[in-house]
Amino acid sequence: MPAILEFLQLWTIGGLGVIRDGGMDHERRHVFFSGRVQGVGFRYSTQRIAKGFAVTGFVQNLPDGRVELVAEGNSAELQAFLQEVGERLANSIRSTAVDRRPATGEFHAFRIRH
Repeated sequence: MPAILEFLQLWTIGGLGVIRDGGMDHERRHVFFSGRVQGVGFRYSTQRIAKGFAVTGFVQNLPDGRVELVAEGNSAELQAFLQEVGERLANSIRSTAVDRRPATGEFHAFRIRH
């Protein structure tokens, strides 16, 4: 498929912020984790977990001691990814705040931001 057609398939549909990629609806999850989430390998573990899922985005430490995670992918993949993060890092997490947002398509991989 020509590159321009692939690009157009990733374009926002109807102004709703839903990105379609190969027939799958994409969304964004913006998550804040609090607890003992800094200085324990939380970001590196999250990045390793992300490699097993079709998600893009980033994870970073915040000055207030929380960790911020932004991930994009289809709804089912995001749900499975966040469930895996929650299960594997449960001992470090005291609370989680999740916001569902429209995908932007700005990410090409899942990375740690410093």
